[in-house]
Amino acid sequence: MLTALANPTTEADLTEARLAAQAHALGEVARIMALEDEYDDNFLRPTPKVTELTCRLLTDAAIAMKQPLPKADLGPIGDGGIAIQWGGGNNYVHLFVPPTTSTAYIYFRTGLDVQEHSAGGEALAVCLDRLLEE
Repeated sequence: MLTALANPTTEADLTEARLAAQAHALGEVARIMALEDEYDDNFLRPTPKVTELTCRLLTDAAIAMKQPLPKADLGPIGDGGIAIQWGGGNNYVHLFVPPTTSTAYIYFRTGLDVQEHSAGGEALAVCLDRLLEE
């Protein structure tokens, strides 16, 4: 079962856990932007537009979720975009933020059910909450 960063027991604990999880996720975005040796003409750094959209989606999802954001694997795609994955195996949420459009995409899989959504903070929150319930 996928777990969030903390197991809050009170509303204050939940708020603190949500803020900590959000800070962690945004810190990961900043970390991949700061990598110097990883980028060249063939493997592009995420664009400022992609970085801004990613941070907005993570923040909106963190606010809308019932639980704190779970830990994720996050990295540059190489074309100027960012990919984030929560979960693994047959239960996961992938968020792709490509550099060429203003729309990000969510791929959500539980068992054999696979769904694709245009990404918004609330849609991401629903998928992550469902993933945490699996």
